[in-house]
Amino acid sequence: MEKNMKKFLKITAVVLVALTMTAMLVACGQDYSEVAGTYEISTLTGEVNGVHVTQDNYEYFRIILTKDGNATVESKASGGGAEYKATGTFTYADGKIALTTRNGSASVTETYDYEDGKIRYKVSQNGMSFDMLFVKKVENAD
Repeated sequence: MEKNMKKFLKITAVVLVALTMTAMLVACGQDYSEVAGTYEISTLTGEVNGVHVTQDNYEYFRIILTKDGNATVESKASGGGAEYKATGTFTYADGKIALTTRNGSASVTETYDYEDGKIRYKVSQNGMSFDMLFVKKVENAD
């Protein structure tokens, strides 16, 4: 009986160590240092509900990605226009950034292409057809 108890305790100890190591790895989370940074709009061309839009329609338009998977999208229309800010999270794999932002109770997930410090977002649906290119301007350490 004592032999079975020792075996049980050894197995239990191994399982606990394995669970602890798994929990530590999960707690570390993802490291998105490769894509972390502040991206400023470089080009924007297209139409939204019949209105032609370009990057000149914005005083600024940026996407901020942190290495821990947090994101902020912020913009301000030219000429003292409206400001927009949404926060959220993102994932990155195989050249694609899946960005989920929240602004109040609204939540949206969009997929962007990423390559060599540039983020491209193309849309052609629901009265919108545009192509946006963001270029990394600042490396973010956080």
